[in-house]
Formats: sequence, C-alpha cells, structure tokens
Amino acid sequence: MADVLNHGGDGGDEPPHQHANRLQADCQTAPAAKKQGPSRSLHLVKLFQSNGKKPLPIDFDTQEGTYLPTGENQKYVSRVVGTHVRQFVHPYFDRWANVPEEQKARATGCVYEFFDVNPRRYSKADYKLIVDGIEDTAARRFRQYKANVNAYIRDKGTAVPYRGLTADVWEKCIERSSSQKFKATNALKSKMETYMHQMNEFMTLLTSNLQAVMPGIQLPTPPPPPPLSPMHEEELDSLNDEDYLSDL
Repeated sequence: MADVLNHGGDGGDEPPHQHANRLQADCQTAPAAKKQGPSRSLHLVKLFQSNGKKPLPIDFDTQEGTYLPTGENQKYVSRVVGTHVRQFVHPYFDRWANVPEEQKARATGCVYEFFDVNPRRYSKADYKLIVDGIEDTAARRFRQYKANVNAYIRDKGTAVPYRGLTADVWEKCIERSSSQKFKATNALKSKMETYMHQMNEFMTLLTSNLQAVMPGIQLPTPPPPPPLSPMHEEELDSLNDEDYLSDL
C-alpha cells in the first residue's frame, strides 16, 4: 500500500487511530518540499495524540446559519481536508460531483476521525447542514487542487509529474488537459477574463468622463474585476461541448 501522505493509495481499511498514527509518522519523515501537505497536519496529529487519540472538540455555527467550524480547532478542519483531498482524490475528474464516493469519503472522513462531530449535539436539520458544509469544504479544496495541477501542466509541461501523483493518475491528467473540451473551456475562460477587463476599462473611462462634465460629483472608483475562481472553472467544465464549441 502506498504511503497515506504520498497520494498513491486508497487508505485501505485502516481504523481511525491507526490512520492518525501513520499520518503522524509520514508528517515527521516528509521532505521539506512537501510542506504544504504533511507538515501542516503534524500539529493536528500531535494534538490528537495528546488528547489520548480521542476526537478533538469542535463547534459549528448554527446560530448565524453559516454551519462553519468554530472554536480553537476550526483552523485545522480545512487544512486536513485539503491534505486528504490531495491524498485520495484524483485531480482528473471534471467536477466534484463526478468523483467516486469512495474517494469523497476518504477526503471527508478525516474530519470525523480527528474532530468530535457529534450528531447528538445538533438537530437533524442542523447536522445535515454541517455534513453538507464539510462536503463543500472538500469540494472547494478539490477545485483548488485541480486548478494547481492544471496550472502546473500549463506552466511546466508534462515531463515531470505533479508531486505525489502516480504514473497512471498523471497520465489521465495529461489526457484531460489535451482534450478538446479542456482546451475549449480554457478558451472560454480567456474570453471571459478579457470581457471583464474591458468592462473595467469602460467603467473607468465612464467615471472619468462624468467627473469631467460634472466636476463636483463624487463617484466611487469601480472595483477591479474578480479573477475566475476554481469554482468557475468547474462550472465551465460541466458545460456540454456542442453548446459552445462552435462559437469559440
């Protein structure tokens, strides 16, 4: 079985505490180049171990309705989910919805292993929204992971695999990046970014002209256009090719 923190295995049937022990071992021996993965989880593992290998306390915001984690341990939730996404989820899937349930479970299961997400503390409705929020966190980290892999292929090519990816997973990432749909999606993204930039220039010019003819008027400076997020990329990936390929 591949090391848990080297992206290559499926985690097998290891029980939660053994999984945490192995995570700790890999964190301690991981090279410095992998700081963004294992070493960020090392502190969490130490907290888990010092707590007698019992889930750490965690709260969720049900009062304001965000259902986000709160409390002193909340900062570790997204980090450990991101680490497990990179370990167990293959970045060649177009959308989080297309990721196999087994891989999703491995990505989100760490939250229930390391944190006391106790359903008895919440109503059924609140608990469902908490679970949905954890799933959303995994989906967001997956989109960012996929965007990082795509950027790596674009900037550095395909000769050297993205860190931690096995040969077969890397090959499928290359196939996806070479597909007509992927190229069309990127072309559409480029057009959207150009459009946003042109709209910003137009609003700046309009504001300048209005101030010229009405010197005393106070107009707000238009904000810069937001960059396309990984979520936008996923939405574009979900489009049907024939819906827009002919227009590109």
